Amino acid sequence: MQKHMTSREKEGPGSEKLLSRFPEAVHCNDRTDDVELRHVVISGFDPRIDSSSYRDSRDGDVWKKRSILEDQGLDSWRNISISGHTFVRVVKAILVLLYVAYSVYSLYRTWGTENATPSVGAVVYLAMEVVPYRPRNLMSLVGLTLLFLTSFILSNNPRKVNWHTVFWGIALQFYMAIFVLRTQVGYSIFSWMGDRITDFISYTDAGSRFIFGQNYAEHYFAFKQLPVLLFINAFIAVAYHFGLVQAFVAYFGKFLAYCLGTTAVESVNTAANIFLTLLEAPLVIKPFLSHVTESELFAIMAGGFASIAGITMAVVISFGIPANHILTASVMSAPAALAIAKLMCPETSRSATNTQDAYKIDTGAPKGLLEAVCKAALDGVTIAVMAAANLLVFVAALQLADETLEWFGEQAGVQHLTVRRLLSYVFYPMMYLYGVDPQDLLTLGRLLGVKIFASTFLAYKQAAELVKNSDQLADYVTQTNGTWHYVRDDVILDAWNQTLVGGVLTERSIVMSTYILCGLYEIAALAVCMGTLSALAPSRTKDIAKHVTRAYVAGNIACYMTGCVAGAYLYK
Repeated sequence: MQKHMTSREKEGPGSEKLLSRFPEAVHCNDRTDDVELRHVVISGFDPRIDSSSYRDSRDGDVWKKRSILEDQGLDSWRNISISGHTFVRVVKAILVLLYVAYSVYSLYRTWGTENATPSVGAVVYLAMEVVPYRPRNLMSLVGLTLLFLTSFILSNNPRKVNWHTVFWGIALQFYMAIFVLRTQVGYSIFSWMGDRITDFISYTDAGSRFIFGQNYAEHYFAFKQLPVLLFINAFIAVAYHFGLVQAFVAYFGKFLAYCLGTTAVESVNTAANIFLTLLEAPLVIKPFLSHVTESELFAIMAGGFASIAGITMAVVISFGIPANHILTASVMSAPAALAIAKLMCPETSRSATNTQDAYKIDTGAPKGLLEAVCKAALDGVTIAVMAAANLLVFVAALQLADETLEWFGEQAGVQHLTVRRLLSYVFYPMMYLYGVDPQDLLTLGRLLGVKIFASTFLAYKQAAELVKNSDQLADYVTQTNGTWHYVRDDVILDAWNQTLVGGVLTERSIVMSTYILCGLYEIAALAVCMGTLSALAPSRTKDIAKHVTRAYVAGNIACYMTGCVAGAYLYK
């Protein structure tokens, strides 16, 4: 009687063994050992081959591994097999080609139509939806290109640049800018989040009113804005205690690592900088700092310079800076920092850190909730005192420098020569190339100079005053339709006989200033970064000193690129 063969028997004896090898193959793939992965798969087809003999030989070099395969007559299988890394590279290359092809196709199909909106292709979207209404936005792309070329020129090894990381780091910026600035859904989501953050910060007023009395707002900065540091720092400690911060950092770090092809350590650190300060973020990756490559170390420092911490963000929002844009800027700068870091300091060696361990975040935080809150409150007091002291010193120093320089200018016959005016002209060309509105070039140049040579708080506080002036000017025009004029940097409201000190900004310039200033790149941050990392990894002090200045430049460029990308899509 003829025996009916089952489907599994028809497939052959190797198929059952191949299925049994599947978990082992997955385990090999997690270790990214392509040669062993091929061997396990091959052994699944050939029951005569035992992979245990191969695994026992893992201590040998690659030639020993090859000899094992050749001895078992697997040359043909090895030649046609494809490694996991090669497969990923092929898929990524296909995605890039599809991106370019669809962009060209969309441009061809929609050219000249009235309501064409390509769904893919950031550049095509810019060409079809923004440039026809505001051609000057192309100047932001000129600035972006110059920043990119500057980074490439400053690269210490241009031939080793991983262009996949650079491409997708910048592409993520474009896509996020489109989502937030040019779609109703994205704008509504981030506006809602910004409003909720603003409402959350306003609860600080209850504590300030209880401690300082009903008239606490008369001392606006000391009794209204500095307490925000204490409240937000305590909230972050609570979120950290319940694992919320760790979860966000781990998942966003994995997202960056997957999209950009960066290592887990540098990706996790970049994600941590969104919430944590330059002093705290390196603690997340402290166990790995002594073993990271120079390129990873460079990316870690650049990521710190290119972002502001959650507590700084909260205080800036309390100044009156738009919350939705400061939140977007913080997230957009993360991929930009990695892209520029890998352009200026490409990876030339293999990372020695374990991928999975990097996502297990533990900085030795207090175990109890009350202990965490109390410790965060005390730490917040230290931060608040430092912020107040720095602002006091920098404001006094700037005033001294202004009046001293103005006196010397008067002796030489030059009127109204101040440090602020000099900074305006020094950074004027940069603002022009970034696509800032012409009437605000000097003002944003001054803010950038204050940011670099003084502090983040002072620059944003001055920007917030300009935002309030702009709102007041809009109310004045709406109510009186009266005239107004400039006297140097100030705006005079004729009908109200009122002076808006410092001038005003257009709505587009307000948004661009939020993005451009969103980073911890004042000169004093160099010392903070070097001191923190040297304390955590003393063996890497020499490497830190070698790269910290260039990493500072990379962080600056990343923030400027974020401003350029935002400026390219803003026209109303």
